Amino acid sequence: MQGKIKMNKLRSFPVAVTLMLVATTALQAQEIFDAIRNGDLAKVKELVESDPASLMHKTQYRDTPLHIAALLDNNEIAQYLIEKGADINAPNGSLYTPLMRAGIKVAKVLVTCPPQRDQALVVRFCAIRARDHFERIF
Repeated sequence: MQGKIKMNKLRSFPVAVTLMLVATTALQAQEIFDAIRNGDLAKVKELVESDPASLMHKTQYRDTPLHIAALLDNNEIAQYLIEKGADINAPNGSLYTPLMRAGIKVAKVLVTCPPQRDQALVVRFCAIRARDHFERIF
């Protein structure tokens, strides 16, 4: 009987480790989004330097950190995320790119940043959508 109990504990160990890793990743993801919402560039830098994969974390709506910075029109954080390799063409759950959600300051940063893959087509489409949807001309 004791051998059976030990085997059950051994089987549940990988599950417990997996759950702990998932919980830790979720907390780290939440931390970068909180730093962006608070406008804390120093904290964002600290988090990205310690874990470059944090650029790819997503909210429940599949927004990346760049989407949130764009939505809040924080050009300093957006510029930093782009310099560190954030995907400016990443669609969220509604298929919006960061440019489609951007305020004026971040939109200018996104339009003038160095080209990434297929950026020209996406920027043209987004600029048209941004002008039509927000009634602004970039």
